[in-house]
Amino acid sequence: MAWVSPAGADDLVVKSGESATLSGAHVYGKVTIDGTLFVAKYDGSSPNSGWLHLKSNAISLAAGGRIDATGKGYRSVVAGAEGTLDGAGLVPLPFTVGSLIALPGGGGGHIGKGGNGSDYRYKGPGGKVVCGSLLSPQSTPTSPGGAAYDDATMAFVLTDPQQGMGSAGAPSHAGDPNPTVDLPGGFGGGVIMLEAATITLEGAVLANGLGFDGPANGQGTSPGGGAGGTIYLHASTLVTGADVHLEAAGAQGRPQVLPTPSSGGSAVVGGSGGGGLIVIAAAGAPPLSQVSVIGGASPDAACTDAKGGDGTLYQVGQGSCIDVDGDSHGSDACESSGSGGGSASGDDCNDTEPNIHPGQPELCDGIDQDCSGKADDADDATMCLKNQTCKDGACEAVPPDPETPTDGSHSHLTLGGGLCSWSAGTNPSGWPAFALVFGLLAHRRQRRSPPTAR
Repeated sequence: MAWVSPAGADDLVVKSGESATLSGAHVYGKVTIDGTLFVAKYDGSSPNSGWLHLKSNAISLAAGGRIDATGKGYRSVVAGAEGTLDGAGLVPLPFTVGSLIALPGGGGGHIGKGGNGSDYRYKGPGGKVVCGSLLSPQSTPTSPGGAAYDDATMAFVLTDPQQGMGSAGAPSHAGDPNPTVDLPGGFGGGVIMLEAATITLEGAVLANGLGFDGPANGQGTSPGGGAGGTIYLHASTLVTGADVHLEAAGAQGRPQVLPTPSSGGSAVVGGSGGGGLIVIAAAGAPPLSQVSVIGGASPDAACTDAKGGDGTLYQVGQGSCIDVDGDSHGSDACESSGSGGGSASGDDCNDTEPNIHPGQPELCDGIDQDCSGKADDADDATMCLKNQTCKDGACEAVPPDPETPTDGSHSHLTLGGGLCSWSAGTNPSGWPAFALVFGLLAHRRQRRSPPTAR
């Protein structure tokens, strides 16, 4: 996946009364949701639609706020439905324009199998009413629900988030003389993944499947419901409030005709969506009463196989510190939450940036790379070039020292008390004093030499 990391790992804030839409993988310094954060709906082409993965030092969802991926997963249209593997609800057969028979759609699957769609009821042995197909033996559903898929212990979202979306319910066929009221099934739930040292949830995190909620015009408008998606929470500490709700439930299929079950007779019932997956890998979890992964209920009490299969809540006690940025140093928030230790120590002062952690060489940039508590606190020689110093987050040239030659001149000797006594000084001419002295002595010696015989 391609991570989107704003410059400096900026914070993500959605204020109360406001909403925003986001999808794909993102890293933020801090995430605060007081309003509503929607996951962008799956569009069939973008690999980053239908799911949202947030990494941060701390994620906070206020009471009254929500992160919502309901119905943002796989889609359904009047010609069919989408899903992972065979998870899409099946289109009824024969599904042809001109058919006189009203045909329902099967429910979408995920962890739970999608419910079966039925177009007829029978009085079975002992007068018990069962549901099936008018065109085939009563044990055969008109429109089978989508198959179950995914694995709670190795969730599909860990390798491909879109594969963890809920599958869609199949469309329904109204039958003549109302061929124009064929209806699409409900969309599957999307994917929400949250990873941080500390996650505080007091609002709602929703990845439910969606049922068709349009008008019931004509005969047999009974599409299948969408399956629940995936919620994945990974934290050193998970704090939940009294109003938190985690939901990845399947949606109910739609019925069109519901006579009294004991009378048998005709009934057109769309299959309900299967339940999704919620994985909590953290120290702490909400009460089970505030978590829902159930499959959609049957639209007709007599059609028990129209119910969607239930999903899974998978809890993993996570006592070690979470290393969000993968630099082998967990967030220092782990220490304050009492979850230090494990494979990653809780000493990282910025767990969204892999180049910031204890032991990292300090740079002259106003940032505390080594988590010492102070920026730019290394020697100038290691942070800047020669003759430079680090000042206000940038390397600057060192001002020249008036006592130190900077024009390339050499030091000279100052005589004091004879030839054997000297001291260093500055000679503007650039010539050493001793060279002048020896030059004078040589000149005197030449003058005293006898003339050369001719």
